[in-house]
Amino acid sequence: MSDRSKPSEPAPPYIICVNLQDQVTCVVGGGKIAARKVESLLEAGAIVHVIAERLSDDLRAKLAEPGLAGRLFWQEGPYQRNLPAGARIVIACTDNREVNREVLEDCRVSGRLCNVVDDPELCDFIVPAIRQVGKVQIAVSTGGASPTLARGLVERFVAQTDPAVADLAQLLSEVRLEVQAQITDTSRRKELFTTLSGGESLRVCKEAGKDGWRRWFQQQLAQYL
Repeated sequence: MSDRSKPSEPAPPYIICVNLQDQVTCVVGGGKIAARKVESLLEAGAIVHVIAERLSDDLRAKLAEPGLAGRLFWQEGPYQRNLPAGARIVIACTDNREVNREVLEDCRVSGRLCNVVDDPELCDFIVPAIRQVGKVQIAVSTGGASPTLARGLVERFVAQTDPAVADLAQLLSEVRLEVQAQITDTSRRKELFTTLSGGESLRVCKEAGKDGWRRWFQQQLAQYL
């Protein structure tokens, strides 16, 4: 048998981080899975519309939170091709595969990205297992092959991550603009950022604290001016 007759392996997904701050999103379905998806979208700063006939207790409680007024909406009733205007991404998590497929088809017609939970064949994008350590997000994807494996791996990576990484990420965020303003040569700037992100930098952060790290940073910066 020639290689041409063998089925080709699907290309791996292109992994990106999407800014959803104040962007309209939609979750079709109102069960426990939908509640988890709504929670993660709200944590990302999104405006979330839920289309469902009924809501889980968790979603009802979330909808009643005063702080979410204007950020979480319920379109009560079955899905009837009524995606909210301007929705950038849509997550379908009903228990009816045909409804989920219809949501996907409508998204593709209107140019939206759709994720159908636990059904990689009906997904424009998949969501990796994610854990947050300060500003650092640790994500693992198996391309939809095994979400359980992805969750297990990300938990292991988080357990092995030094807690000081969160402090270092915050410090690097604080000094980034200063470095960019003072060092115009991109190669030298990259070299400094490599040093600031390395093992010695993490050690200083752990042993000397944030103030000690800032003093160490100024010493490093002076070498590149």
